[in-house]
Amino acid sequence: MASIRFLPFDKKIKLENGLSLMQSASLLRLPIYSTCGAKGTCGNYIDPLDACEIDLFPGWNSAPVTGVGNAAGYGACLSLLNRNKRKEAQKVAITTNYQELAASERFQELFVSNMFFTSAVDYDEDPAKPEMKIED
Repeated sequence: MASIRFLPFDKKIKLENGLSLMQSASLLRLPIYSTCGAKGTCGNYIDPLDACEIDLFPGWNSAPVTGVGNAAGYGACLSLLNRNKRKEAQKVAITTNYQELAASERFQELFVSNMFFTSAVDYDEDPAKPEMKIED
């Protein structure tokens, strides 16, 4: 079990096995800022509310979701233009413990097992429309 602190809210939660970061943020009722909420990120534009509806990010339904676009670029600009923001970023960098999740075998197992959208609905063809067949 890990203990995670969410910045800048300074709220802490113990992360149970199988509980995602998004679910733990949702349990704390923290706002979630998604870089997937803008064009050019995550491949295409993804509406955060649509992502919640199909359960793309489990646990987001009870937390406010806001798309922020290029947050990394914005933060880099802030730190270049504002000395106080740069010092704040340095403090966060010093106290942050980076862990590479994607290289972890356990993460890969969890990732693959959670690839299914539990709230997705299969498309049913309209029986009134004729079936299209492609012949070789």
